[in-house]
Amino acid sequence: MDTAALKASWGKVAAAGDDVPLYFYSHLFLSHPEVRSMFPIQMTAQREKLVAALGAVVSNVESLDDVVPVLEQLGRDHRRFAVVSEHYSAVGASLLEVVLSDIARRGGITSFVAAPAHRSVAPPEPGRPRTPSTTSTRGSST
Repeated sequence: MDTAALKASWGKVAAAGDDVPLYFYSHLFLSHPEVRSMFPIQMTAQREKLVAALGAVVSNVESLDDVVPVLEQLGRDHRRFAVVSEHYSAVGASLLEVVLSDIARRGGITSFVAAPAHRSVAPPEPGRPRTPSTTSTRGSST
């Protein structure tokens, strides 16, 4: 992974302001309306949390020892909202859609879009090895 390109692209995402999380949640809720009830009616704080979490991961991408605790805490936080494996795929597809969107292209965010971005971000089922999916859900109705 080109961590320098990821960080440079993240800087462009952050510069896009609220357009990125607005697009992300719009895509998520339109493609998976069943998850809308898991979120607050007023989404301002939620959009800020999304950008902060992604920023924390990207900022520390070169130091997995710093990223893993952040991701573990996010996992613990999401358990109380009844998040299941299928939700991770939905979120991954919406994140990918943001990266491939006009918002991203206008900001020049293309350098870290590669085959790994098309893989599912769902954790493996208990007792099963991680086998990332390589299918893209861009444009699908699921």
